[in-house]
Amino acid sequence: MFTPTIPLPILPSAAQYMTATDQDKKNWFEAAKKGDLTTIKTLLIKGIDVNIINNVNPRTEWTALMLTSSLVIVKELLKTEGIDVNFQGPHGWTPLMSASAGGKTDIVKELLKVPGINFNIKKADGTTALMFAVIRRHPEVITELLKIPGIDINIQKDSGSTALILAVKNNQLDIMKKLLKFPGINVNLQKINGDTALIIASRHGDLTLVKELMKNPKIDVNLEDQQGFTALDISSEGNHEVYISIVRELLKNPMIDVNNMNSGKTPLMRASNWGYLEIVEELLKNPKINVNISVDIEDTALILDI
Repeated sequence: MFTPTIPLPILPSAAQYMTATDQDKKNWFEAAKKGDLTTIKTLLIKGIDVNIINNVNPRTEWTALMLTSSLVIVKELLKTEGIDVNFQGPHGWTPLMSASAGGKTDIVKELLKVPGINFNIKKADGTTALMFAVIRRHPEVITELLKIPGIDINIQKDSGSTALILAVKNNQLDIMKKLLKFPGINVNLQKINGDTALIIASRHGDLTLVKELMKNPKIDVNLEDQQGFTALDISSEGNHEVYISIVRELLKNPMIDVNNMNSGKTPLMRASNWGYLEIVEELLKNPKINVNISVDIEDTALILDI
């Protein structure tokens, strides 16, 4: 009995995968941006490399998975053999970073389902997907990322900034509260210049952020920046009513070192030197205050005030 031969489907050759035309590439990235699923499917059948880079703009050099805002397109791409969900362009962007920075919560959730996704991977400057969500103020994305077992909230950029430090720097109270609730957060990590989240909040005169940070039982109020300044040193030189309140808040911590002079002067000397009477009064209430400490030229806080 004659059995007709059923022709096998013609699959793309290895060469086809490597040699998409310029027009194919253009159509591919335009379809990704516009959410054109039909064109995406057509080009996938044709054999376009799913990880091909859009190198029109050397500042981005993203793949379609990084570029698209369409959840439907993302799902289609993730079904494609060979898709690299952790692909990094020359500047270190990944699909998850792109979606997190863009506030694309639905795409973030879809990417996080992929086995083997690296959610702690860093960009060239050390920025992570979580940091991008913090910088761009996307609390829903942050919530999704913090649900993932193994997320490292304490990763530091090349500058030393953490997600928490970035939230404080950008005055993001709600996001900061969300991060502070995360088990294992290290509130005392320092930037290269020595700044901590508390030092930055104090320098900015942000009493609300200072109060939230001070609620953490592991907060170290005595950490210094590269110049030896603590949060109390900085606040003692603040020429505004809010700094009086910050000084009061810092002094509530029983571990506060009111006599630190690694920056050259004690907080009392600084407040006295500037004539900030109310801050001087607050400092003098502390039972550990030493009014007789002097610098090399034997200037005490009293002499500096004269």
